[in-house]
Amino acid sequence: MTPADRDQVTCDRAAVMNRQLDQLGRSGFTWTIAEPPYKGLWGLVDLYGTMQVRVSPRTPCNLMVDVVNHEWMHTRQWSKYGHRTIQAYGDGLEPVADCGSKLLGSTFTPYLRDRGFGCTDSELASARSLLGRTER
Repeated sequence: MTPADRDQVTCDRAAVMNRQLDQLGRSGFTWTIAEPPYKGLWGLVDLYGTMQVRVSPRTPCNLMVDVVNHEWMHTRQWSKYGHRTIQAYGDGLEPVADCGSKLLGSTFTPYLRDRGFGCTDSELASARSLLGRTER
């Protein structure tokens, strides 16, 4: 099996998503397998108040849990800051979600990968706070 073939493995994405959410909780959001309105995204949380999370049906099966973890971290950011979430995090919105996703066990953290380094101490502290964790 080639790497491209492995990415095409079929799975029940809704079942994978729901199993992960059964562990994490839904944080008051409605989660669906649906194409986000912005091209190329595998997941999107509406941070403007509709309480909707979309996970793309194009998300590779082997990355579903990581994508759900990342989007779930955005729901935690919303729970803390509401309509002020984007202002509260600024450029840190995505890295903090990736850091939290990592704390949840994810290995796919594209925002950290793309910037070329891992979590800063501040980002980890913020992610831990969102998870209700205090360990260092």
